[in-house]
Formats: sequence, structure tokens, C-alpha cells
Amino acid sequence: ASYRGDSLSANNINIFSRGLSFCFPPYILPRIPGKVNEAEEGHLIYYTYIIYTYIRMAIMTISLLKRSFMFRRIFFLSTAFACVACVFFGCNNSNPVSSASDGNPAAPEGATLIISDGFGDNLAKWDKEYMVTSEQIYPPMQITNLVAHTGSHSLTTDSNRTALLFSLLPQDRVEQGIVGVHGYIMAKALGQANFTLEIGQNAGSSGGLGKSWGIGFDPNDSIKCKCYDMLGTVIVGDTMVKPIELNHWYKCVVEVDFTAKTITYYLDDAKIWTRTLPTSDMYGIDRLLVFRGQTTERPNYDVTSCKEGKQQYYADDIVFYKK
Repeated sequence: ASYRGDSLSANNINIFSRGLSFCFPPYILPRIPGKVNEAEEGHLIYYTYIIYTYIRMAIMTISLLKRSFMFRRIFFLSTAFACVACVFFGCNNSNPVSSASDGNPAAPEGATLIISDGFGDNLAKWDKEYMVTSEQIYPPMQITNLVAHTGSHSLTTDSNRTALLFSLLPQDRVEQGIVGVHGYIMAKALGQANFTLEIGQNAGSSGGLGKSWGIGFDPNDSIKCKCYDMLGTVIVGDTMVKPIELNHWYKCVVEVDFTAKTITYYLDDAKIWTRTLPTSDMYGIDRLLVFRGQTTERPNYDVTSCKEGKQQYYADDIVFYKK
């Protein structure tokens, strides 16, 4: 057969068929088993291999362009189709890895990281539940992609009596220097809920926090500084700071300083409250907690109920650190 004077010999047809099979490997583009769906370094290897593939295709093109005008037309059409398919199909991963901006935030300058989470993956690093007593077990909160401080995911909850706890082993408990939590909270609607980010000390006989300090949203729709000391003279020392501003990501920092014997609260980088560190039954900080309670106690010991159901409260980019 001939086309515009270019002959297609058996050898040309053989080369042509091998070229087509090379242009259309399984799933449009070649993949490296066990690498594509792993970490970001797997993606680097994967796309390096793609580049290598197209270099080979370019070399093969140069050798074949002289042989057949028909082949040139079909080859260029095939390459164009493969590129389009790559955009829409080949580069899509069935198990996408979170973007770098949705990763784990770093510790503040000069601090040592204990744990951090941007909630772009899962909750495997956290405790499975928060157990105060055998009758008070708080299931974990969940990750959402509705809003985020950075990236595309954050932490939320659909009900009261839920929590997210991280526990240090006794030998890792922080007993000197400074230990703190740094994170962001946001409300898209006023929810009359008790939603706090806090650090504290294990009560010992139970899994709850015997002492804790944090910042969060109060059922009266204010931002509060939380102070709880189960064995203290004043058990609850909360103070209200300001009304909640909707859709604002509040930067919350609480630091316990064992040297200065203080607890200091910061909101959007402004110091808003300082308390004296209790001396009785104070062993060290070993708990990080995101908490949504059914009730909240006031400094005058009045108990206030919290609104039940799904509330649009979120936390993100949490860092637990020591200095």
C-alpha cells in the first residue's frame, strides 16, 4: 500500500505497532507499583519516570519521522490524545496525598515539637478516645473538608461529649521549662457550645485532666480562657474575653512556664490573661485536648448546659511543643 508516495513495509508496520503500544501503556501512563500511592517522594519518582518515558518517545519519533507520513500523522494524534488523557485520567491518583499546605505545622521558633496536626490525613497519632471514667467516654472528633485554616481540612464534631486527646507517656511528661499549645479555632455560626483547645495534667486515677488550661468558645458565645484545677481552692477560673467573631480564625496560644510559675494566654498574638501555676499536686504536662462538653461550669459553680447537635465550630493547625 502507498500513501502520497510513502511505502509502508512490513518492518514499518511492526515499528508502528510497537510505537502505539508504547504510547498507550496500561492506565494511559506507566506507573511504578507500590510507589504512586505512597508519600510525596513516590510522586517524584513517578513523574521522573513519566519524563523519562516521553524522552524515549521523542527519540523514537525522530527515528520514525523519516519512514512514513501516515505514521507521523497517527503518532502526533496519539501523542496529543495521551497528553489529554494524562490531564484528565492518568495523573489522577485513587488515594490522593494531601498538599504540602495541608501538612503538619512546625513548632514555634526555638521550641521542640511534641506533636502537630494540620488534619490533612487521619487521626492515627491521637488517642482512640478520651475516657474520664468508665461512664464518661468521649468518642473522637472528625476531620472535615468544609473549611480550613490552611490546606483543605480541619477538625470538627457533630455532638457534645466528643473530644480529641493526645497523651504523653509518663517518662515524657514535661516538668520544667515551658510547654505550650498553639492552634486555631473558628466558628461559622454561633452554636452555644463548649469547644476548647487545652493542655493539662492527667488526674491519675482516671483518664481525665485534673488540671487544664486552654482557650475556646463558651456556651454564651464568647471566647474564654479556661482554667480548671480539680484539687485547687478555685476549681474553675474561666474568664470571658470577647464575643465570637464569625468566620475568623483565632490564633490561640497557652503556655505553662515552670520556671516563672505562670500560665499565659495569647489570642491573635496579644497577651490576654496570666495566672499563677498551682503548686499542690502539680507534676507536669502530659495531655493535649480538643474538647466539646455537654455542660460547662462557671467560677461560681453554676452549671450551664450546651446546645446539642452539629455546630459549625472548627480547629486546625494544632502544635504541642516545649522549650
